[in-house]
Amino acid sequence: SGRYIAVLPITEVETAVGTGNGTGTFTIQIASFTRTAHAAELVAQLQAEGIHARFVERDLGDRGRWYQVLADGYVSLAAAEADLSRVKQMPGYADARLIRDIVSN
Repeated sequence: SGRYIAVLPITEVETAVGTGNGTGTFTIQIASFTRTAHAAELVAQLQAEGIHARFVERDLGDRGRWYQVLADGYVSLAAAEADLSRVKQMPGYADARLIRDIVSN
C-alpha cells in the first residue's frame, strides 16, 4: 500500500511528555510515509476532522526521505490528549503518540 508507520527521530528540542523545566506546546506524532501524496492525504483527512495537521520531510540518509504527519501547536495538554484520542480511533493510527516541545525559560 506504500503506507508505513515508523518511529522517526524527533528534533532535539522535543522530548517525551513529562514534567520538566520550561514551558512548551504539545505535538501529536501521527504517522510516517515514504510518499508525499500519502502524507498530504492524511493531513487533508485530519484537517477535515478539525485537527490542525501538517507534514514535515525528514531525510534519514540510507533509510531515505520520510514524510512525518504531525498535529501541533497545542498549548493545553487536555486539548492535545483529546485530539490524540480521536486520532487513535482512526483505523491504522492507534500508535500515534504525544510529544512535548520544550521551550527554555
